Amino acid sequence: MKLSLFIVACGVLLIPSAAQAAPKERDHGIVFAVTLKEVKTTKAAGRVLPALKLPNVAALTKKAWKVDLSLLAKQQHKSATVVAFFNGDGKWLRATRHEKCWEVPWQRSCTIARASHRLHTELLRISTRRLLYEIPMTSNWTRAMRYAQRPFPGTYDFLEFTSNRECRACYTTTRFVCNTEGSGACGPLQFMESTFYSNMPNARAWLKSHGFIIPESAWTWSSQLGQALTGAYMKYTDQEGCHWCP
Repeated sequence: MKLSLFIVACGVLLIPSAAQAAPKERDHGIVFAVTLKEVKTTKAAGRVLPALKLPNVAALTKKAWKVDLSLLAKQQHKSATVVAFFNGDGKWLRATRHEKCWEVPWQRSCTIARASHRLHTELLRISTRRLLYEIPMTSNWTRAMRYAQRPFPGTYDFLEFTSNRECRACYTTTRFVCNTEGSGACGPLQFMESTFYSNMPNARAWLKSHGFIIPESAWTWSSQLGQALTGAYMKYTDQEGCHWCP
């Protein structure tokens, strides 16, 4: 039973990707796999054993930072399951009382277990961090207002009321709507360009200091997400420059 659990725990999590495809076995974008490089004869065992190819932790964790955000819930669940197994029933496989795996009879299983535990611990950390703190890019104003609630809770009503008053057309279009017959203010919150760029750096710095991951493309005057985050920041921190705030 424990052996079967071990095999499951070391299994492959597949992340869809069109980057590569082998003739016999399609590559769906492997986040983790302990693969078999070739078959070698082990004299001590008197039988054929596959050579181990351990995962490149640095490369795979780097990849985990880049996969689509929508796929990370599956990664988080998979990695949490693997880490829980090797911290629980499968802990003996890691031979935690020994410094090196060659000190125990199950050297190969120990090596795989330690590699799997180390990698999935990192993948769990990355997927959890991204799910909690990464805000995806959007040109939809309603979605942008919802995203702004994660770092700035309680500002949705303010954003909705203000944008409804300033630019109702922004709810039904992704265009950059400007007041061409008046002030020249633009966007859902009708920011003046100078007002936006004088407050945006503070909003950006605040979000970064609190661990949030925001796309670089959000930090422009013409970005709905940028306007939502900057406006919500101004309201949340009671900025004097918040010219719509009551």
